[in-house]
Amino acid sequence: MDRALAQDKPLRRALLLAGKWFVARSAALLLLLSMVEYANADMMTMNFERLRHEDTQVVILGTHYEQDGYVLRSSGSRPDGLVTLGTLHFLFPGETSIRYVGGGESLSLTSANSLPFDFFGIDIATSGGAPASFTVTGFLASGGTVVSEVSITNEIRLQTFRFTGFENVHEVQIFDASGGQYDNIIVSSAAVLPTPFAAFTAKLKIERGPRIDDTFALQSTFTLGAGSDGIDLSHEDVTLKLTQGTASFATTIPARSFIKDKQGRFTFTGTINGVSLEATMTPQKGQQFAWKVEGEHADLTGIANPVTVTLTIGDDRGSTIGK
Repeated sequence: MDRALAQDKPLRRALLLAGKWFVARSAALLLLLSMVEYANADMMTMNFERLRHEDTQVVILGTHYEQDGYVLRSSGSRPDGLVTLGTLHFLFPGETSIRYVGGGESLSLTSANSLPFDFFGIDIATSGGAPASFTVTGFLASGGTVVSEVSITNEIRLQTFRFTGFENVHEVQIFDASGGQYDNIIVSSAAVLPTPFAAFTAKLKIERGPRIDDTFALQSTFTLGAGSDGIDLSHEDVTLKLTQGTASFATTIPARSFIKDKQGRFTFTGTINGVSLEATMTPQKGQQFAWKVEGEHADLTGIANPVTVTLTIGDDRGSTIGK
């Protein structure tokens, strides 16, 4: 049989074509199944083309950058921790990316509203042309971690990595030993964009003290947006952020930290990251609330009125200028 098959060239050719057809159909089927799986995962891809600049410059974003309901944050203290490179810069990787300058530290990815999300992939390039490795750690909302190690070549071009097991995480950290460049982050769109306040006004008073001993007092009112599902401080974090230029201060009061008194007010007194806080949230008519918070021993370096005040409560958020 083997000799007969070897001598029958038309039959051999037909079998070879049939084999190629089977391989092609199998590959197409696998690709289709992969596309269906991704579609069902309700994914979105974050790219940074909105930050594109046609020059050789390095533009500083600061220690964190927020887009599409997600936040990238440098774990280091450098004010230029995250930057973008112009398209004419000699280290430009082919697409506008966020470069992590801090090397030897971690870059973190979280949802802006603190909800768990799924992480599927990312494109990474080196910043200096040398081979590099990265440790990607997902912190599961249910507890525990999942870890993946990736390595890239010495070419300054983006390389694509895909991950499994990073579902329902509340944070992803990438340990970056050399300072990489990142783009095309694939995540679930389950971390819904916050519902904006219908109205938000704020009065902010800042008093300077010795280093890391500044104080602030904020009095504000806000009205939840029409699409809001309400406020539940037993399950939702409250984050206050003060921003001016590249300088910022932020503090988060975890869910279940507020105590409800007999008048229906929610109060919190405690210390978070060295800052002493007294906060009160008082329901008013309809969807309106009064929000008051005082802080001591804060580091408000570079922050002075007028300041952008951002208040996030679970999946509700508002920003205004405090004066």
